[in-house]
Amino acid sequence: MKHTLIISAFSYGLALFWWRGWMYQGFVGPIPLLHWVVPSDGEASYLLTEIEMFITLLVLSTFGTVLYNLLRNKNGNQRSEN
Repeated sequence: MKHTLIISAFSYGLALFWWRGWMYQGFVGPIPLLHWVVPSDGEASYLLTEIEMFITLLVLSTFGTVLYNLLRNKNGNQRSEN
């Protein structure tokens, strides 16, 4: 539970920085998957972009954490066998 909260907070913080960079500095935005499904215009479009950034970073952070733990456990098991 603690790890889930940390990953979520980390992803949301990064998403805010990414969104501000996209909005004000011209950074690259996410793939607009929600925009293809949810009709929006004006401010709602900006909110969808922020949510997409959060979801993208949440998925990447979760995948990275799971991959890290799998590799760490695999290396730990190999060391104990030797």
